[in-house]
Amino acid sequence: MKLFIRLTGCFTFLILLLFSIIFYQERILTLDAAMHDFFIVLKKYTSVQWLRCGAIITQSLPLIFRLLHFPLKTILISHSTAFIGFYFIIFSIITFWLKQELVALGFLFSLLLFTNDSFYWMTSEIPQQEKFSMDSERSLKQILFRQLRQIIVVSMFYACPESFAFVERNKILYKSRRSINSGYR
Repeated sequence: MKLFIRLTGCFTFLILLLFSIIFYQERILTLDAAMHDFFIVLKKYTSVQWLRCGAIITQSLPLIFRLLHFPLKTILISHSTAFIGFYFIIFSIITFWLKQELVALGFLFSLLLFTNDSFYWMTSEIPQQEKFSMDSERSLKQILFRQLRQIIVVSMFYACPESFAFVERNKILYKSRRSINSGYR
């Protein structure tokens, strides 16, 4: 089962990577992504609006390519694929380092659920923050240290301040599951 989940995840990310290369113009030429690329190409720095510093993660690769004087097409493709790479890194951490394959499978299904709305609107931080806050309170306490959890919460705030809605939703879901499960014992 573990091997199947790992292979399914890697194959899914490979397909998404290929699609992000093939459809890079459709993904990049939307208003937000075009503005980000404008800042990267002409101004040579990242574009961060409204304190959503999580955009630096996905804009760092195109910025490096710009500073190394790569062609414009390569810079745009790297921006298109940076989001898939970001999600693959999170999937790899959950799967290979934390060894939580079921959480990784939920992460993958959640990503595919958002793909319908976020594949062409890739600069939306909502899917990114959903992935950050996907773990429940219980699994975070079992897997990570308290300090790492605080780092995640702080990074969520700087990446997208609206992300705390997902954290609060997960807390409510966890508490309701806990109260329902305690009633059956």
